[in-house]
Amino acid sequence: MLWSDIRKRSKVELPVCSGRLILQTDNRGWCKVYVSSTGTQKCIGAEGFALIASRALNAMSHQREPDGEIDGVAVVNLFNLCEPHASLYLSLNSGIRKIYVQDVSATVIDVLDLTVGQIDEWKRILAAEVCRVRGQ
Repeated sequence: MLWSDIRKRSKVELPVCSGRLILQTDNRGWCKVYVSSTGTQKCIGAEGFALIASRALNAMSHQREPDGEIDGVAVVNLFNLCEPHASLYLSLNSGIRKIYVQDVSATVIDVLDLTVGQIDEWKRILAAEVCRVRGQ
């Protein structure tokens, strides 16, 4: 579901072990995603916030069959972005999990480590932002 009633811009910061993933949403719901670590910030793409949030929450909240493997590790798709294209995949291993960021040619351009606590924090932050956007 895409929400057309996003009333104001928002910035959501999702922590990872070595930095954060930043979701910068405009008043129409279009969300640019940035990887921020060690003092640098890089835009990896954009998509509607509603789509990013729903796909990420689904991937982190439900046991699923793997969508494939990266470097021999089973992964599920977290979400995909356009402008420029990137795909984010979440590893299914226990303990420290990894988010693999792939570019349009499926080359891994970044790997972000994520603790179980950070996954829980992502779910809490994204769910709260979805409620805010919906006016709930």
